[in-house]
Amino acid sequence: MLALYLTLSLIHITRSQLGSNSKFFNKIRSHTPKPKNAALVKLCDSCGSKYGGGAGGMCGEIDEQCFKSLCITMCLQKTWDCEIKISGGPSGLEAQVADPRTQMALCSQFKAYGCAKHIEACPFPDKKQDWLWQWADQRTYGGYFPTPILPAEACMHDPEDKELSKKLCSDCKASVTLKELDCPFVNPPSNDDGKDLTKSQVPLNPQAFADADEKASEQIPAHKSYLARCEAVKKIFKAKKGKMEADFKKKTCSCLGCCDEDPSCYFSSTENAVETLDEYK
Repeated sequence: MLALYLTLSLIHITRSQLGSNSKFFNKIRSHTPKPKNAALVKLCDSCGSKYGGGAGGMCGEIDEQCFKSLCITMCLQKTWDCEIKISGGPSGLEAQVADPRTQMALCSQFKAYGCAKHIEACPFPDKKQDWLWQWADQRTYGGYFPTPILPAEACMHDPEDKELSKKLCSDCKASVTLKELDCPFVNPPSNDDGKDLTKSQVPLNPQAFADADEKASEQIPAHKSYLARCEAVKKIFKAKKGKMEADFKKKTCSCLGCCDEDPSCYFSSTENAVETLDEYK
């Protein structure tokens, strides 16, 4: 039974690597819906509210790119990170979890779920294969053939042995620490009023608008700078941090494969799902 479990795990990992990178990046460029967090949506209103709503064309494309930046750049990369430590469980598990490859695999699961479910900056896959699912899949399973990172080798056991599974799961003591990052962006003086990053951008040359008999404040896109977006996402993360740490801690040992269930991370390999195209249009 154990041999079969190991064989199926390797097949599971190998198949997950077969998708082409071009396919992944095509999905990432496809239509992205608004964040569910209303405060973040306001950061990307380039034209809608100023021009009576119903923004389309160039305004829609600008908003959509802003939505992507809130998820991909800000939430998944620039505002927070995580660290997982194990203080119990089978021999070798602590060292395996400390390995940077395992840290990336687990943190990718946590970050994708956290940005979709808690911070609501990313569109949740909702059981459909889309680019966020593939983002987590590639960082969790891809590139590790013939030795999978998850489930952890030290936790692999006969899933039919319920007594052993229960012991491994209870012995696996996990801690998850989430930390905020410093936003790596600067706000040019012309892009804010020097006091409040959430206010509209100030044009570098307002006289050009005056010469055209236009009000500069009505022509400058309302969406905010990268620094303002980064700080806004980080503010939400800080408010959700405690709940996220608690949720991720409960999931760690199951994701590692120590418990009496199939290794259960937030996102399984995309090869387990029926492939569908993005349906957010």
